[in-house]
Amino acid sequence: MILGNAATVFDIPQDIPRTYVGRWVENRGFFGDILSPNHSTHDTSNQSSKDEKLIGQRSDFDGVGEDGDDHKSVNLSIALEHVLRAYCYYRPDVGYIQGMSYLAGHLLLYMDEYTAFVAFGNLLSKPFLRSFYMTGTVVRDHMESRLMVFDHVAKSNLPKLYVRLKELEVPLRMYFFQWSLTMFGKVFPFETLARVWQGYLVEGEVYLYRVGTALLKILEPTLSKCSLKTVYETLQNPCDGKIEESVLCKALIGITVSTTVEEQFNKLQATQQISAGAAGSTR
Repeated sequence: MILGNAATVFDIPQDIPRTYVGRWVENRGFFGDILSPNHSTHDTSNQSSKDEKLIGQRSDFDGVGEDGDDHKSVNLSIALEHVLRAYCYYRPDVGYIQGMSYLAGHLLLYMDEYTAFVAFGNLLSKPFLRSFYMTGTVVRDHMESRLMVFDHVAKSNLPKLYVRLKELEVPLRMYFFQWSLTMFGKVFPFETLARVWQGYLVEGEVYLYRVGTALLKILEPTLSKCSLKTVYETLQNPCDGKIEESVLCKALIGITVSTTVEEQFNKLQATQQISAGAAGSTR
């Protein structure tokens, strides 16, 4: 299952002006001909401490060309570096944070560099990912509130497993935080991940809380009986990233969000929108 093109699926306002990005990118050659063997990227930023980290993230998607197409894999790695570098310059206040490469890399599987950059920037500007990637006391409060929402959804849908994990003192919120940084990019294979992202874009972030809970539901037979060490290993690498789309869809059946949690979530969204509006007016 594929995400489709940017117009049909990533129906996100073009918050990042093409003219602004174009002027900066063309002057520095980041979005030049990536197929050219003479292509090179020049570091023109003072952000070396953060910017250099993203270069090492190339290995995250080196295995995309599983059909042995090494050239395709190399091109994707270069494109990934371009998008992440461009974002570091566009938002130096955020820079590069571990996990971004999964988001940008997945977008690059379905669209060109510039479109992927716009979609990437807009995804990070939306309330859900902004809560996990941006800094500041207010943003941290929004992140904690989202972790609490997931906690409630998991507890109401999987009470027995929830109690067991609490007894084992397993930091369930921490794992949801890790899953959220990549929007489950480190958890699911590409086809399953496409379903997750489509659900998020169509239904909103509530869908991600349901997906996180559905993932626990899939893992419940193992988590209910295994040792503490195996619990941590299972949550760190669920099913070795091989959960099929049909398995996830089946697990999602019956995963609901209670009225109380929904009201809490709506209040959180309203508060964050007000905060974002206030921040935008001062920029």
